[in-house]
Amino acid sequence: MSQIVFFNGEFMPRENVQISFEDRGFQFGDGVYEVIKCENGQALALNRHLRRLKRSLDALEIQIPSELDFAHLTRRLIKANSLHDGLVYMQVTRGVAPRAHTFPENVKPTVIAYPMPWNNPTSVQFKQGATAIIVPDERWLRCDIKSLNLIANAVAKEKARRAGATEALLYREGLGVVEGSSSNLFAVIDGTLVTAPASPLILSGITREILLELASELSIPLRTEVVSRHELLHDAQEAFITSRGIAVLPLVAIDGKIVGDGTPGPITQQLANAYKSLIDEAENLEAI
Repeated sequence: MSQIVFFNGEFMPRENVQISFEDRGFQFGDGVYEVIKCENGQALALNRHLRRLKRSLDALEIQIPSELDFAHLTRRLIKANSLHDGLVYMQVTRGVAPRAHTFPENVKPTVIAYPMPWNNPTSVQFKQGATAIIVPDERWLRCDIKSLNLIANAVAKEKARRAGATEALLYREGLGVVEGSSSNLFAVIDGTLVTAPASPLILSGITREILLELASELSIPLRTEVVSRHELLHDAQEAFITSRGIAVLPLVAIDGKIVGDGTPGPITQQLANAYKSLIDEAENLEAI
């Protein structure tokens, strides 16, 4: 059975989608995206994702037709593909126009959304933990926009792969380690949970947002500030990364240095369990 894709107002088989080589997403990376987790046939935290999508679109001044209902198309896409657990990838570009750096007038955005398979980290992978390396942050200064310009992220992730690590943590000179190439970073220092504050220098993840709320509910001490490289390598008793796909994944070694005792720490486990319980007990996953 052919995969069903939403493309410019229509649901169609994947093989019928045709995108112009003059699309500004292809030529300039002029667009934004969202990746939404599907759990038990529902779009997890859909409302939060769509609010972030709107912020990104507004930041790039991409105008969307008022009749386009992203929530409706997401639900239809999940149903049309009988998607139980996986991801929905959604992308919006400024549209098709003759190549010029300035924004074209009266151009229609290109909108595409399609399902993707995804395997959640297993309990064994959680217990084993993951490793990371620290690399320079070479991204632009508006990382809060979930734009298509991901080449610096891709280069960093490839460096991690070649080093045998799961993630590349991004270090910004004069500031500290801000986040991962495709994840947000948390550390536990002196019993306090530490993560970078929401700012143009990080992409504030939906999972990050939810975990901060859970930490408050659990009365876990919290500081929102960028952790220094020295703190991360020498003072952190725990560290973990978060994203929509991986949820909470412990880091047991960074740049070859063991974090804590090399196993997932108590605060990491507490937050991971609280996050799982939130999902397992929710009747409406879209509203989480």
